[in-house]
Amino acid sequence: MQQRINDHCEDVTCLLINNVNGRYEVSVTGKSNHNETIPPVIAFHAFMSKDVHPGAGRRLVFDLTKTNQGKGYNGHTGVFTCPKTGMYVFVWVVRIYAGEHSTELMIHGSVHGSTFLRAKNGDDGSVSGTVVVHVSKGDRSMFGIVQHIPEMVKLAVT
Repeated sequence: MQQRINDHCEDVTCLLINNVNGRYEVSVTGKSNHNETIPPVIAFHAFMSKDVHPGAGRRLVFDLTKTNQGKGYNGHTGVFTCPKTGMYVFVWVVRIYAGEHSTELMIHGSVHGSTFLRAKNGDDGSVSGTVVVHVSKGDRSMFGIVQHIPEMVKLAVT
């Protein structure tokens, strides 16, 4: 083991190894002149807490927030305000019990993705949308219903 440590000595400033009850705990501190920074994680994951009967033009509000790293998502308004400029991935899943609907992802007033689902003969179904997009700090995004024949809908967004 000491040879393995010596092989990597020029890569680290400090290497601390403790034997705790027969298990090794290793702590490594990198070189002080190493200036790589790790970008912060920005992510949100939210659901609707109940079934809804949305109409066309309605913003979808995912009121049950499971994750909101970066604090960009507002579960009261259904709006995600981008906290930092960069590439983002938006994924949303819509379940319908009957009828048909289409949804859109709007970012800064423009459509960036859409879904359409038609559930026939009393069958339920689900559809998902995925968008990879460069978003600027302060841009606001939201999901909305474009067209809907009134039936119950259950939605989730990540």
